[in-house]
Amino acid sequence: MTPITRGKALASLLVMSWMAWLIVVLFRDTRPAALLLGYLEHSGWGLMTAGLLVAGAWGIGSPARRKLLPDFGTTDPVSGGLLSIALGWIALQCVTVLLGSLGLLTVWPARSLVGLSVAAFLLELRRSTGIRALFRVPRYPVATGIAWAGAGALLLPTFFAAGAPALGPDEVQYHYRFIEQIIRTGGFVANPEDPISGFAQGFHATSALAYSVAGGAALRPLSLVLGLLTIVCGERITRRTFGPGAALIYLPVAVGAASLVRFLPTIGTDLPMGFFVTMATLVVLDWSQAPTSAGLRSVILGLLGGAALAIKFTAALYLAPLYLALLIMLWRSGAGRQSTVRPLLMAGSLSALFTIPWLVKNLVHCGHPLYPILGMPIPEAAAAAFRFNFTENYGAGTGLVSRMRTPWDLFLLGREFDHRHFLGRLNGWPLLALPGVLLVVRQGRQAQVLITLVALGFLAWAQVLRRVAYLLPLWPMIAALAAGSLASLGGRLSRRQRRPLAVVLAVTLAASAGAEVASPYVDLLDDAAVACGLESRAAYIDKKLPGAEALRWVKTHVDPAEPIALLWTWHGLDLPHALHWIGAEEFTPLRLAVHEAGSPEGFRDQLKERGIRWALARRHRFIASNYPLLSEADFRVGFEETVLRVDETLSRYAIRRFASGPFVVYEIP
Repeated sequence: MTPITRGKALASLLVMSWMAWLIVVLFRDTRPAALLLGYLEHSGWGLMTAGLLVAGAWGIGSPARRKLLPDFGTTDPVSGGLLSIALGWIALQCVTVLLGSLGLLTVWPARSLVGLSVAAFLLELRRSTGIRALFRVPRYPVATGIAWAGAGALLLPTFFAAGAPALGPDEVQYHYRFIEQIIRTGGFVANPEDPISGFAQGFHATSALAYSVAGGAALRPLSLVLGLLTIVCGERITRRTFGPGAALIYLPVAVGAASLVRFLPTIGTDLPMGFFVTMATLVVLDWSQAPTSAGLRSVILGLLGGAALAIKFTAALYLAPLYLALLIMLWRSGAGRQSTVRPLLMAGSLSALFTIPWLVKNLVHCGHPLYPILGMPIPEAAAAAFRFNFTENYGAGTGLVSRMRTPWDLFLLGREFDHRHFLGRLNGWPLLALPGVLLVVRQGRQAQVLITLVALGFLAWAQVLRRVAYLLPLWPMIAALAAGSLASLGGRLSRRQRRPLAVVLAVTLAASAGAEVASPYVDLLDDAAVACGLESRAAYIDKKLPGAEALRWVKTHVDPAEPIALLWTWHGLDLPHALHWIGAEEFTPLRLAVHEAGSPEGFRDQLKERGIRWALARRHRFIASNYPLLSEADFRVGFEETVLRVDETLSRYAIRRFASGPFVVYEIP
């Protein structure tokens, strides 16, 4: 036998042994089989619905990709498939936003769209002669398979978490609530007393399609699938820019981030928005290979940017650096002024069109197109205390030195649950690989585009957003640049030196990734019981959701037609009532209303004017040290006095009907 044949024989023997062991475990010990069957029974329909919707997007988008950009994906079928999914999702997003704007996005129109998308998938599948056409994945080396298998192992608990009820603060506060209300009423949430309703709701509109088929069980899986596609896009970016060796490094760098693993299976807008940002980056990198042959790439770029903006306006902070990188690349390539400016104007204008429905909605219902960032009725005398978002409380702090310390604090010192820091953790590889950027900057246009995007995008995030969740759309590009830098540093060595270094780096990357995700890994594994049907959803909610008993009492004893005031809480899961002042963190709408009332009597009158007889209140106190930039007077007026006024109103004019821990249900006769 030659060494190659011997290696193949050994690999085949190992695979067969593993399969035999798996069969023995599944049939001799019923627990693994029961877990698998339980997952399929209790969580499989939601995951299948999410998969069908994404497959339908591929079916819709494939003809569009062949028409608009026929050469894209000829040498990289995976990238072609990803672009098809993105274009199909954009089509679904446009239709659902139109229906929602007209108040028609109810159950049966949504289900009809799902049916049409599945039909498009089947037609495209038939045209492509087989399911392997979805991603015509070429054969990859064994190392690539091992890297993907390792990434899959690290991400395994996210599938369990995707099968659990959505109980995160943002999930309950608005993501789940918006999607449910869209299907129930047919239109979008628009309420000047609910500042979050001023956010773009493009993702919620398209997610409503999955909700119409499988209910809330499909929402977490849908976010998970889109998040995984974002990671795959990052791998294609790395492979295209730095080669297959860097792509191997990318996977443990990208996946070995605690906040990524924790946010992947939750309903949110950052990672779905990141899918379109990474896809736009991939299109620009493809464009850089032939700068003078733009074709319809500017149209594709505009559609991708618009879809990202329709999901979340903060996409502009990452799209602007990408467009600037494209401008520099076209200018330096000698494309000429007209060929440089016109495509960018086309892409930017087309992207801006996607924001019009949300700007108009905010103007009509809330009085300002950029509500709640602008247009909230904030009193001038205490403007500092009533801003919508206290972004300066997060990040490394204020001042030049603190800003310069941000990369160090974020990548090496960030903690998952540091309340007033970054509210998350990534990993230290981008900072450790920073010297390699000096090498990759000379590797051509693609590397320069990526460096420009990462540098300017990170600066924009550090200035405006500061929380790790908001950086996740850029994380695949950061990880790609880190992987390329590490590969370039290794490329300076001789082949003989590279082999042992590759082994050491692989072991270090694997160990680092495992250590980084250990905490969320264990936490998410706790969701396996409910995802596999070993624990009831009601018992899980009672265990995980604060205030579950109070919510159950409200559902049982309060007429669904009665509006409810939520005081200092976001806990309104599945309440059928109209909810007033739902919020989190600073509770700005509630504080504004209480401040405007001026007294306990005035706040009682506000409740009566709104027809509110019931309130679900949580005992709450603001801590002055959490708001270091506020003066004592501003903190007293904006925070302390409002809490005391609510307490006084309830003690004077309300009757305590039920209490559970810090949650109390009041009736205001």
